Amino acid sequence: MTTAKQYKGASDYIDSWSRLAGRRGGDFIVHRISGDTVTVVMGDVCGHGEAAADVADDVRAMISRELTGDVSEALLRRWHREVFTRHGDEHLYVCITLLQLNLRTQRLGIVNCGNPDLLVHHPRNYRLDRFVSTGMPLGIVDESDWSPPSLQWTYLDSSSYAVGISDGVVDYKRADSERFGLARICAALRSSPIDSSPLREVRRRLLGFGPAAADCDDLSMFVLRGSRRRVA
Repeated sequence: MTTAKQYKGASDYIDSWSRLAGRRGGDFIVHRISGDTVTVVMGDVCGHGEAAADVADDVRAMISRELTGDVSEALLRRWHREVFTRHGDEHLYVCITLLQLNLRTQRLGIVNCGNPDLLVHHPRNYRLDRFVSTGMPLGIVDESDWSPPSLQWTYLDSSSYAVGISDGVVDYKRADSERFGLARICAALRSSPIDSSPLREVRRRLLGFGPAAADCDDLSMFVLRGSRRRVA
């Protein structure tokens, strides 16, 4: 099943796309705009099938309820504790990428635990920054053994944007087992015209890469812009 969706009310800043490997999936993307702050979270539950989808639905609802203020270590610890308490016995954990953008200052907070590198592209400066995963995914171990992800910081200008990708995109394999890989994603961003949709370019290259191998994972991507979008 494929969904290509721009969030109502946030479409000026956020584009997202997901394609599930089955009827339901373990990937999710949620967002909130509150005052001068835009927050977006992409989650990827380990595993496949109904069990992973049930956890994704539960964690999506929890995060949606709690995107009400600034991101903090205390909030991440609370999410981790909830996921482990509810789903630790199932050995299912959740990788998340969380971005929080202050529209007034253009300061961008980044949390990435377990997902591929978060990419921030500055087309006018010909610069592509990578923010690696830190800490542990939510719910992977008991709280006493859990290491929280670091909160990293950068800035977006009017032409900059951040790109979050699930591991299904990076690890996408076609029938001959060649992997799509992060390098192809970076190349797509660098070649995307400044006034076009970077998500559309990555998706075009991904779907043109070739038919997926039989064990293809869910595919999810989002783009958070530093200013209101200029194109549809």
